[in-house]
Amino acid sequence: MSDFLKVKDISFRYPQYKYVKEKNIFNNFSFSLKKGEITLFLAPPESGKTTLSGILTSLVPRYTGGNLDGNIFIDGTDITEERAYNLITKIGIVFQNPEEQILTTEVESEIGFALEALGHDYDFIKNKTDDVLEKIGIAHLKGMNPSQLSGGEKRKLLLAALLALDPEIWVLDETFEEIDPQSRVSLLNLLRDLNKTVFILTSKMLDIYKKYCSRFFLYDGKELIEETKIPDTLDTSDTPNMQKNSFMAKAIETGLYLDTEKINPESKQSNGQDPGAENIFLKAENIYFKYDNGDFALNINDFYLKSGEIVVLIGKNGSGKSTFAKIISGLLKPSAGSGKIMIDDNGKLKERSSDELNKNVSYFFQNPDLQLFLPTVGEELAFGLKGSSKDKSEIKKLVNEAIDLFHLDNCDMPPALMSYGARKRLQAAIYYLLNKKIVIIDEADSGISFKDYAFIIKNIRSLDPVPAIMIISHDIKLSVGFADRIIIMENGTFVESDCEKKLTNLLDISTTGDG
Repeated sequence: MSDFLKVKDISFRYPQYKYVKEKNIFNNFSFSLKKGEITLFLAPPESGKTTLSGILTSLVPRYTGGNLDGNIFIDGTDITEERAYNLITKIGIVFQNPEEQILTTEVESEIGFALEALGHDYDFIKNKTDDVLEKIGIAHLKGMNPSQLSGGEKRKLLLAALLALDPEIWVLDETFEEIDPQSRVSLLNLLRDLNKTVFILTSKMLDIYKKYCSRFFLYDGKELIEETKIPDTLDTSDTPNMQKNSFMAKAIETGLYLDTEKINPESKQSNGQDPGAENIFLKAENIYFKYDNGDFALNINDFYLKSGEIVVLIGKNGSGKSTFAKIISGLLKPSAGSGKIMIDDNGKLKERSSDELNKNVSYFFQNPDLQLFLPTVGEELAFGLKGSSKDKSEIKKLVNEAIDLFHLDNCDMPPALMSYGARKRLQAAIYYLLNKKIVIIDEADSGISFKDYAFIIKNIRSLDPVPAIMIISHDIKLSVGFADRIIIMENGTFVESDCEKKLTNLLDISTTGDG
Protein backbone atom coordinates (compact mmCIF):
# COMPACT_ATOMS: atom_id res chain seq x y z
CA MET A 1 0.00 0.00 0.00
CA SER A 2 1.50 3.37 -1.05
CA ASP A 3 1.85 6.43 1.17
CA PHE A 4 -1.25 8.62 1.00
CA LEU A 5 -0.07 11.44 3.24
CA LYS A 6 3.67 12.04 3.43
CA VAL A 7 5.44 14.51 5.70
CA LYS A 8 8.99 15.06 4.51
CA ASP A 9 11.72 16.84 6.49
CA ILE A 10 9.54 19.50 8.07
CA SER A 11 11.03 21.98 10.54
CA PHE A 12 8.94 24.59 12.31
CA ARG A 13 9.57 27.53 14.62
CA TYR A 14 6.93 29.88 16.05
CA PRO A 15 7.61 33.65 16.05
CA GLN A 16 9.45 34.89 19.12
CA TYR A 17 7.29 36.69 21.67
CA LYS A 18 8.23 38.52 24.82
CA TYR A 19 8.58 36.03 27.71
CA VAL A 20 8.33 33.08 25.29
CA LYS A 21 11.54 31.28 24.36
CA GLU A 22 11.98 30.65 20.66
CA LYS A 23 12.49 26.98 19.87
CA ASN A 24 12.13 24.49 17.06
CA ILE A 25 8.96 22.41 17.41
CA PHE A 26 10.11 19.96 14.75
CA ASN A 27 13.50 19.50 13.11
CA ASN A 28 13.69 17.53 9.83
CA PHE A 29 10.61 15.59 10.90
CA SER A 30 9.27 12.88 8.56
CA PHE A 31 6.55 10.22 8.58
CA SER A 32 3.82 8.89 6.31
CA LEU A 33 0.25 7.53 6.48
CA LYS A 34 -1.24 4.75 4.38
CA LYS A 35 -4.61 5.19 2.68
CA GLY A 36 -7.47 3.76 4.73
CA GLU A 37 -5.40 3.31 7.92
CA ILE A 38 -6.25 4.57 11.39
CA THR A 39 -2.95 5.79 12.83
CA LEU A 40 -2.19 6.88 16.39
CA PHE A 41 0.27 9.68 17.11
CA LEU A 42 1.14 9.58 20.80
CA ALA A 43 3.10 12.43 22.36
CA PRO A 44 3.33 14.35 25.66
CA PRO A 45 1.65 17.74 26.10
CA GLU A 46 3.66 20.65 24.67
CA SER A 47 5.55 18.42 22.24
CA GLY A 48 3.83 19.85 19.15
CA LYS A 49 0.75 17.65 18.48
CA THR A 50 -1.63 20.56 17.96
CA THR A 51 0.97 22.42 15.91
CA LEU A 52 1.39 19.33 13.73
CA SER A 53 -2.37 19.04 13.21
CA GLY A 54 -2.41 22.69 12.09
CA ILE A 55 0.54 22.18 9.73
CA LEU A 56 -1.14 19.18 8.09
CA THR A 57 -4.31 21.19 7.46
CA SER A 58 -2.50 24.37 6.28
CA LEU A 59 -3.65 26.41 9.28
CA VAL A 60 -0.08 26.72 10.57
CA PRO A 61 1.86 28.90 9.88
CA ARG A 62 -0.60 30.83 7.69
CA TYR A 63 -2.80 31.91 10.62
CA THR A 64 -0.28 31.69 13.46
CA GLY A 65 2.96 32.96 12.01
CA GLY A 66 6.22 31.07 12.20
CA ASN A 67 8.71 29.51 9.82
CA LEU A 68 7.95 26.17 8.16
CA ASP A 69 10.39 24.23 5.99
CA GLY A 70 9.86 20.89 4.29
CA ASN A 71 7.03 19.35 2.30
CA ILE A 72 3.64 17.70 2.89
CA PHE A 73 2.16 15.54 0.16
CA ILE A 74 -1.41 14.24 -0.15
CA ASP A 75 -1.67 11.52 -2.78
CA GLY A 76 1.55 12.83 -4.36
CA THR A 77 0.53 16.53 -4.45
CA ASP A 78 2.50 19.02 -2.35
CA ILE A 79 0.02 21.04 -0.24
CA THR A 80 2.59 23.08 1.69
CA GLU A 81 1.63 26.39 0.08
CA GLU A 82 -2.07 25.59 -0.32
CA ARG A 83 -4.76 27.55 1.51
CA ALA A 84 -6.84 25.63 4.05
CA TYR A 85 -10.20 26.28 2.35
CA ASN A 86 -8.93 24.67 -0.86
CA LEU A 87 -8.23 21.45 1.05
CA ILE A 88 -11.61 21.15 2.73
CA THR A 89 -12.61 17.97 0.86
CA LYS A 90 -9.12 16.46 1.07
CA ILE A 91 -8.25 16.85 4.75
CA GLY A 92 -10.35 17.88 7.74
CA ILE A 93 -9.68 18.48 11.41
CA VAL A 94 -11.36 18.40 14.82
CA PHE A 95 -9.61 20.86 17.12
CA GLN A 96 -8.39 19.93 20.59
CA ASN A 97 -10.52 22.75 21.99
CA PRO A 98 -13.97 22.64 20.33
CA GLU A 99 -14.75 26.19 21.51
CA GLU A 100 -12.21 27.45 18.95
CA GLN A 101 -13.96 25.71 16.06
CA ILE A 102 -17.72 25.97 16.63
CA LEU A 103 -19.09 28.99 14.76
CA THR A 104 -22.89 28.95 14.84
CA THR A 105 -25.74 28.90 17.36
CA GLU A 106 -27.56 25.75 16.26
CA VAL A 107 -26.45 22.14 15.84
CA GLU A 108 -27.87 21.79 12.32
CA SER A 109 -26.39 25.08 11.09
CA GLU A 110 -22.97 24.08 12.43
CA ILE A 111 -23.04 20.98 10.24
CA GLY A 112 -24.46 22.82 7.24
CA PHE A 113 -22.12 25.84 7.44
CA ALA A 114 -19.30 24.46 5.28
CA LEU A 115 -21.71 22.62 2.97
CA GLU A 116 -23.47 25.90 2.22
CA ALA A 117 -20.12 27.57 1.55
CA LEU A 118 -19.42 24.82 -1.00
CA GLY A 119 -22.65 25.75 -2.86
CA HIS A 120 -24.89 22.80 -1.96
CA ASP A 121 -28.65 23.41 -2.03
CA TYR A 122 -31.03 23.31 0.92
CA ASP A 123 -32.38 19.78 0.34
CA PHE A 124 -28.90 18.31 0.05
CA ILE A 125 -27.73 20.06 3.24
CA LYS A 126 -30.84 19.00 5.20
CA ASN A 127 -30.61 15.37 4.12
CA LYS A 128 -26.87 15.24 4.74
CA THR A 129 -27.29 16.85 8.17
CA ASP A 130 -29.99 14.37 9.22
CA ASP A 131 -27.86 11.49 7.97
CA VAL A 132 -24.66 12.42 9.84
CA LEU A 133 -26.52 13.25 13.05
CA GLU A 134 -27.90 9.71 13.03
CA LYS A 135 -24.55 8.12 12.19
CA ILE A 136 -22.69 10.00 14.95
CA GLY A 137 -25.50 9.27 17.41
CA ILE A 138 -26.56 12.82 18.25
CA ALA A 139 -29.90 13.20 16.46
CA HIS A 140 -31.42 14.06 19.84
CA LEU A 141 -29.37 17.29 19.87
CA LYS A 142 -31.26 18.82 16.94
CA GLY A 143 -32.26 22.43 17.53
CA MET A 144 -29.88 22.94 20.44
CA ASN A 145 -27.32 25.70 20.76
CA PRO A 146 -23.82 24.15 20.78
CA SER A 147 -22.91 26.35 23.75
CA GLN A 148 -25.33 24.26 25.84
CA LEU A 149 -23.70 20.94 24.95
CA SER A 150 -21.23 19.02 27.08
CA GLY A 151 -17.59 18.84 26.03
CA GLY A 152 -18.06 15.37 24.57
CA GLU A 153 -21.22 16.38 22.71
CA LYS A 154 -19.37 19.31 21.13
CA ARG A 155 -16.70 16.92 19.87
CA LYS A 156 -19.38 14.63 18.45
CA LEU A 157 -20.93 17.64 16.71
CA LEU A 158 -17.60 18.50 15.09
CA LEU A 159 -17.19 14.88 14.01
CA ALA A 160 -20.65 15.07 12.43
CA ALA A 161 -19.64 18.26 10.59
CA LEU A 162 -16.51 16.52 9.34
CA LEU A 163 -18.50 13.47 8.25
CA ALA A 164 -20.83 15.75 6.25
CA LEU A 165 -17.81 17.15 4.36
CA ASP A 166 -16.43 13.61 3.94
CA PRO A 167 -12.73 14.50 3.48
CA GLU A 168 -10.23 11.83 2.49
CA ILE A 169 -8.08 12.38 5.60
CA TRP A 170 -9.34 13.01 9.15
CA VAL A 171 -7.04 14.74 11.67
CA LEU A 172 -8.40 14.29 15.21
CA ASP A 173 -6.59 16.27 17.91
CA GLU A 174 -7.35 14.84 21.40
CA THR A 175 -10.89 14.10 20.22
CA PHE A 176 -11.83 10.92 22.09
CA GLU A 177 -10.83 11.62 25.71
CA GLU A 178 -14.03 13.53 26.55
CA ILE A 179 -16.29 11.08 24.72
CA ASP A 180 -17.91 8.31 26.77
CA PRO A 181 -16.60 4.74 26.25
CA GLN A 182 -19.69 3.42 24.45
CA SER A 183 -19.71 6.33 21.99
CA ARG A 184 -15.94 6.09 21.58
CA VAL A 185 -16.27 2.49 20.39
CA SER A 186 -19.21 3.34 18.08
CA LEU A 187 -17.29 6.21 16.49
CA LEU A 188 -14.13 4.17 16.00
CA ASN A 189 -16.22 1.42 14.39
CA LEU A 190 -17.73 4.03 12.08
CA LEU A 191 -14.32 5.41 11.11
CA ARG A 192 -13.03 1.91 10.40
CA ASP A 193 -16.07 1.09 8.26
CA LEU A 194 -15.69 4.35 6.29
CA ASN A 195 -12.19 3.20 5.31
CA LYS A 196 -10.88 6.75 5.71
CA THR A 197 -7.29 7.73 6.47
CA VAL A 198 -7.53 8.78 10.12
CA PHE A 199 -4.75 10.42 12.15
CA ILE A 200 -5.46 10.46 15.91
CA LEU A 201 -3.21 12.73 17.99
CA THR A 202 -3.31 12.12 21.74
CA SER A 203 -1.46 12.48 25.06
CA LYS A 204 -2.65 9.11 26.34
CA MET A 205 -2.32 5.55 25.10
CA LEU A 206 -5.83 4.21 25.70
CA ASP A 207 -6.14 0.43 25.46
CA ILE A 208 -9.03 0.72 23.00
CA TYR A 209 -6.70 2.19 20.35
CA LYS A 210 -4.97 -1.18 20.04
CA LYS A 211 -8.13 -2.64 18.53
CA TYR A 212 -8.67 0.03 15.89
CA CYS A 213 -5.27 1.48 14.96
CA SER A 214 -2.98 -0.34 12.56
CA ARG A 215 0.06 1.87 13.08
CA PHE A 216 1.41 3.73 16.09
CA PHE A 217 3.83 6.65 16.40
CA LEU A 218 5.33 7.88 19.66
CA TYR A 219 7.09 11.26 19.68
CA ASP A 220 8.79 12.52 22.85
CA GLY A 221 9.71 15.91 21.39
CA LYS A 222 12.98 14.65 19.91
CA GLU A 223 12.73 11.06 18.68
CA LEU A 224 9.93 9.46 16.65
CA ILE A 225 9.26 5.77 17.25
CA GLU A 226 7.09 3.84 14.80
CA GLU A 227 5.32 0.58 15.64
CA THR A 228 3.46 -1.36 12.95
CA LYS A 229 2.35 -4.14 15.31
CA ILE A 230 -0.10 -3.82 18.18
CA PRO A 231 2.01 -2.64 21.15
CA ASP A 232 1.99 -5.08 24.04
CA THR A 233 0.94 -3.98 27.50
CA LEU A 234 3.88 -4.51 29.81
CA ASP A 235 4.31 -5.58 33.38
CA THR A 236 6.32 -2.55 34.49
CA SER A 237 8.18 -4.65 37.03
CA ASP A 238 9.59 -6.81 34.23
CA THR A 239 12.58 -4.75 33.10
CA PRO A 240 13.85 -7.23 30.46
CA ASN A 241 10.38 -7.33 28.89
CA MET A 242 10.31 -3.52 28.76
CA GLN A 243 13.56 -3.53 26.83
CA LYS A 244 12.01 -5.81 24.20
CA ASN A 245 9.32 -3.29 23.33
CA SER A 246 10.68 0.23 22.92
CA PHE A 247 7.28 1.71 22.09
CA MET A 248 5.58 0.71 25.35
CA ALA A 249 8.74 1.29 27.37
CA LYS A 250 8.86 4.87 26.09
CA ALA A 251 5.11 5.31 26.63
CA ILE A 252 5.45 4.27 30.28
CA GLU A 253 8.60 6.33 30.78
CA THR A 254 6.94 9.51 29.49
CA GLY A 255 3.69 8.95 31.42
CA LEU A 256 1.61 8.33 28.30
CA TYR A 257 0.64 4.85 29.46
CA LEU A 258 0.08 4.14 33.11
CA ASP A 259 -0.68 1.13 35.30
CA THR A 260 -3.52 2.95 37.01
CA GLU A 261 -4.28 0.11 39.40
CA LYS A 262 -1.11 1.03 41.27
CA ILE A 263 -2.15 4.65 41.82
CA ASN A 264 -4.43 3.85 44.74
CA PRO A 265 -4.10 0.16 45.68
CA GLU A 266 -6.64 0.56 48.50
CA SER A 267 -9.33 1.97 46.24
CA LYS A 268 -12.80 0.57 46.76
CA GLN A 269 -15.85 1.02 44.59
CA SER A 270 -19.44 1.19 45.75
CA ASN A 271 -22.73 2.39 44.36
CA GLY A 272 -22.66 5.58 46.43
CA GLN A 273 -25.03 4.52 49.20
CA ASP A 274 -24.58 6.51 52.41
CA PRO A 275 -22.77 4.41 55.07
CA GLY A 276 -23.51 6.90 57.86
CA ALA A 277 -22.80 10.50 58.78
CA GLU A 278 -19.18 10.05 59.89
CA ASN A 279 -16.85 12.58 58.20
CA ILE A 280 -19.49 13.68 55.69
CA PHE A 281 -18.59 17.21 54.64
CA LEU A 282 -21.19 17.86 51.91
CA LYS A 283 -24.62 16.33 51.47
CA ALA A 284 -27.21 17.00 48.76
CA GLU A 285 -30.83 15.86 49.02
CA ASN A 286 -33.68 15.87 46.48
CA ILE A 287 -31.97 18.10 43.93
CA TYR A 288 -34.01 18.84 40.80
CA PHE A 289 -32.91 21.03 37.91
CA LYS A 290 -34.22 21.64 34.39
CA TYR A 291 -32.83 23.92 31.71
CA ASP A 292 -35.33 26.45 30.34
CA ASN A 293 -35.01 25.43 26.69
CA GLY A 294 -34.47 21.68 26.72
CA ASP A 295 -35.97 18.35 27.75
CA PHE A 296 -33.07 17.31 30.00
CA ALA A 297 -33.77 17.23 33.74
CA LEU A 298 -31.47 16.45 36.66
CA ASN A 299 -33.01 14.54 39.57
CA ILE A 300 -30.64 13.53 42.41
CA ASN A 301 -32.18 12.03 45.53
CA ASP A 302 -29.07 11.72 47.67
CA PHE A 303 -25.36 12.51 47.38
CA TYR A 304 -22.55 12.96 49.87
CA LEU A 305 -18.84 13.70 49.96
CA LYS A 306 -16.67 12.67 52.89
CA SER A 307 -13.65 14.70 53.92
CA GLY A 308 -10.50 13.60 52.09
CA GLU A 309 -12.12 10.99 49.82
CA ILE A 310 -12.05 10.75 46.03
CA VAL A 311 -15.38 10.13 44.33
CA VAL A 312 -15.49 9.61 40.57
CA LEU A 313 -18.64 10.41 38.61
CA ILE A 314 -18.95 8.59 35.28
CA GLY A 315 -21.66 8.43 32.63
CA LYS A 316 -22.44 9.08 28.99
CA ASN A 317 -22.02 12.51 27.43
CA GLY A 318 -25.01 14.65 28.34
CA SER A 319 -26.02 12.54 31.36
CA GLY A 320 -25.82 15.56 33.70
CA LYS A 321 -22.41 15.18 35.35
CA SER A 322 -21.22 18.76 34.75
CA THR A 323 -24.66 20.16 35.51
CA PHE A 324 -24.65 18.46 38.91
CA ALA A 325 -21.09 19.63 39.56
CA LYS A 326 -22.09 23.22 38.86
CA ILE A 327 -25.01 22.93 41.28
CA ILE A 328 -22.96 21.68 44.22
CA SER A 329 -20.31 24.32 43.51
CA GLY A 330 -22.90 27.11 43.55
CA LEU A 331 -22.66 28.01 39.86
CA LEU A 332 -26.20 26.82 39.13
CA LYS A 333 -29.18 26.97 41.45
CA PRO A 334 -31.55 24.00 41.78
CA SER A 335 -35.04 24.59 40.46
CA ALA A 336 -37.42 26.39 42.80
CA GLY A 337 -38.86 24.15 45.48
CA SER A 338 -36.04 21.66 45.05
CA GLY A 339 -34.07 20.10 47.90
CA LYS A 340 -31.02 21.38 49.74
CA ILE A 341 -27.25 21.20 49.81
CA MET A 342 -25.56 21.09 53.20
CA ILE A 343 -21.96 21.57 54.29
CA ASP A 344 -20.40 20.66 57.62
CA ASP A 345 -20.38 23.43 60.23
CA ASN A 346 -18.52 22.36 63.39
CA GLY A 347 -19.81 18.81 63.24
CA LYS A 348 -23.32 19.61 61.97
CA LEU A 349 -24.57 19.72 58.38
CA LYS A 350 -25.99 23.15 57.60
CA GLU A 351 -27.87 24.20 54.47
CA ARG A 352 -25.83 26.62 52.36
CA SER A 353 -26.58 29.26 49.75
CA SER A 354 -24.95 29.27 46.32
CA ASP A 355 -22.45 31.91 47.47
CA GLU A 356 -21.50 29.82 50.51
CA LEU A 357 -21.09 26.72 48.32
CA ASN A 358 -18.78 28.65 46.00
CA LYS A 359 -16.59 29.67 48.94
CA ASN A 360 -16.08 26.02 49.88
CA VAL A 361 -15.88 24.38 46.45
CA SER A 362 -13.26 24.68 43.68
CA TYR A 363 -14.54 23.68 40.25
CA PHE A 364 -12.08 22.96 37.40
CA PHE A 365 -14.04 23.55 34.20
CA GLN A 366 -13.60 21.06 31.33
CA ASN A 367 -12.27 23.94 29.25
CA PRO A 368 -9.63 26.00 31.11
CA ASP A 369 -10.18 28.96 28.80
CA LEU A 370 -13.57 29.58 30.45
CA GLN A 371 -11.74 30.34 33.72
CA LEU A 372 -8.58 32.11 32.61
CA PHE A 373 -9.13 35.79 31.90
CA LEU A 374 -6.12 37.82 33.07
CA PRO A 375 -3.07 38.91 31.01
CA THR A 376 -0.36 36.91 32.81
CA VAL A 377 0.20 33.71 34.79
CA GLY A 378 1.20 35.72 37.87
CA GLU A 379 -2.00 37.78 37.82
CA GLU A 380 -4.14 34.66 37.39
CA LEU A 381 -2.50 32.98 40.40
CA ALA A 382 -2.64 36.09 42.62
CA PHE A 383 -6.21 37.09 41.79
CA GLY A 384 -7.96 34.72 44.20
CA LEU A 385 -5.60 35.55 47.06
CA LYS A 386 -6.16 39.32 46.99
CA GLY A 387 -9.24 39.11 49.18
CA SER A 388 -7.39 37.13 51.85
CA SER A 389 -5.47 38.46 54.83
CA LYS A 390 -2.14 37.79 53.09
CA ASP A 391 0.10 40.75 52.27
CA LYS A 392 1.71 41.37 48.87
CA SER A 393 5.04 39.74 49.73
CA GLU A 394 3.35 36.57 50.98
CA ILE A 395 1.13 36.40 47.89
CA LYS A 396 4.17 36.83 45.64
CA LYS A 397 5.96 34.02 47.46
CA LEU A 398 2.97 31.67 47.15
CA VAL A 399 2.60 32.50 43.45
CA ASN A 400 6.26 31.72 42.75
CA GLU A 401 6.00 28.45 44.70
CA ALA A 402 2.92 27.44 42.66
CA ILE A 403 4.73 28.26 39.40
CA ASP A 404 7.57 25.94 40.39
CA LEU A 405 5.28 23.20 41.73
CA PHE A 406 3.06 23.06 38.64
CA HIS A 407 5.93 23.50 36.14
CA LEU A 408 4.67 26.79 34.70
CA ASP A 409 7.09 28.93 32.68
CA ASN A 410 7.11 32.27 34.51
CA CYS A 411 4.98 34.97 36.11
CA ASP A 412 4.86 37.15 33.01
CA MET A 413 3.81 34.45 30.54
CA PRO A 414 0.44 35.24 28.87
CA PRO A 415 -1.87 32.20 29.30
CA ALA A 416 -3.05 32.70 25.72
CA LEU A 417 0.41 31.68 24.49
CA MET A 418 0.57 28.53 26.61
CA SER A 419 -0.35 25.06 25.40
CA TYR A 420 -3.75 23.58 26.29
CA GLY A 421 -2.11 21.21 28.79
CA ALA A 422 -0.13 24.04 30.40
CA ARG A 423 -3.33 26.07 30.77
CA LYS A 424 -4.85 23.10 32.62
CA ARG A 425 -1.86 23.03 34.97
CA LEU A 426 -2.34 26.76 35.55
CA GLN A 427 -6.01 26.12 36.31
CA ALA A 428 -4.97 23.48 38.87
CA ALA A 429 -2.38 25.82 40.42
CA ILE A 430 -5.02 28.53 40.92
CA TYR A 431 -7.26 26.22 42.92
CA TYR A 432 -4.31 24.75 44.77
CA LEU A 433 -3.59 28.24 46.12
CA LEU A 434 -7.26 28.84 47.00
CA ASN A 435 -7.13 25.65 49.13
CA LYS A 436 -10.87 25.01 49.36
CA LYS A 437 -12.39 22.05 51.18
CA ILE A 438 -13.94 20.42 48.10
CA VAL A 439 -12.36 20.17 44.65
CA ILE A 440 -14.34 19.17 41.55
CA ILE A 441 -12.20 18.18 38.58
CA ASP A 442 -14.32 18.06 35.42
CA GLU A 443 -12.53 16.00 32.76
CA ALA A 444 -9.15 17.59 33.45
CA ASP A 445 -7.57 14.35 32.16
CA SER A 446 -8.37 15.41 28.60
CA GLY A 447 -5.37 16.83 26.74
CA ILE A 448 -2.78 15.91 29.36
CA SER A 449 -0.76 12.78 30.03
CA PHE A 450 -1.50 10.25 32.77
CA LYS A 451 1.66 11.47 34.48
CA ASP A 452 0.50 15.10 34.53
CA TYR A 453 -2.96 14.14 35.73
CA ALA A 454 -1.62 12.03 38.60
CA PHE A 455 0.71 14.93 39.42
CA ILE A 456 -2.23 17.36 39.70
CA ILE A 457 -4.19 14.99 41.96
CA LYS A 458 -1.13 14.42 44.15
CA ASN A 459 -0.61 18.16 44.62
CA ILE A 460 -4.27 18.75 45.47
CA ARG A 461 -4.14 15.94 48.02
CA SER A 462 -1.05 17.47 49.63
CA LEU A 463 -3.17 20.35 50.93
CA ASP A 464 -3.95 20.55 54.64
CA PRO A 465 -6.62 19.55 55.37
CA VAL A 466 -6.90 17.10 52.47
CA PRO A 467 -9.94 18.21 50.44
CA ALA A 468 -12.72 15.94 49.25
CA ILE A 469 -12.30 15.46 45.51
CA MET A 470 -14.99 14.72 42.94
CA ILE A 471 -13.60 13.67 39.57
CA ILE A 472 -15.66 13.59 36.38
CA SER A 473 -14.04 11.37 33.76
CA HIS A 474 -14.68 9.11 30.79
CA ASP A 475 -11.53 7.09 31.44
CA ILE A 476 -12.91 4.11 33.34
CA LYS A 477 -9.51 2.53 33.96
CA LEU A 478 -8.21 5.80 35.37
CA SER A 479 -11.33 6.14 37.52
CA VAL A 480 -10.90 2.68 39.02
CA GLY A 481 -7.29 3.54 39.84
CA PHE A 482 -8.08 6.77 41.68
CA ALA A 483 -11.50 6.28 43.24
CA ASP A 484 -12.60 5.54 46.76
CA ARG A 485 -16.13 5.45 45.29
CA ILE A 486 -17.46 5.42 41.75
CA ILE A 487 -20.95 6.71 40.95
CA ILE A 488 -22.58 6.00 37.59
CA MET A 489 -24.93 8.61 36.14
CA GLU A 490 -27.62 8.03 33.51
CA ASN A 491 -30.22 10.49 32.17
CA GLY A 492 -29.81 12.99 34.99
CA THR A 493 -29.88 10.58 37.92
CA PHE A 494 -27.63 8.11 39.74
CA VAL A 495 -27.70 4.42 38.91
CA GLU A 496 -28.70 2.49 42.04
CA SER A 497 -28.82 -1.12 40.85
CA ASP A 498 -26.29 -3.50 39.28
CA CYS A 499 -23.58 -0.82 39.66
CA GLU A 500 -20.72 -3.29 39.95
CA LYS A 501 -21.88 -5.19 36.88
CA LYS A 502 -22.28 -1.98 34.88
CA LEU A 503 -18.87 -0.74 35.96
CA THR A 504 -17.27 -4.02 34.87
CA ASN A 505 -19.06 -3.75 31.53
CA LEU A 506 -17.84 -0.16 31.04
CA LEU A 507 -14.29 -1.23 31.88
CA ASP A 508 -14.49 -4.00 29.27
CA ILE A 509 -15.85 -1.57 26.66
CA SER A 510 -13.17 1.04 27.36
CA THR A 511 -10.29 -1.45 27.12
CA THR A 512 -11.37 -4.02 24.52
CA GLY A 513 -14.42 -2.54 22.80
CA ASP A 514 -16.50 -5.48 23.97
CA GLY A 515 -19.13 -5.24 26.67
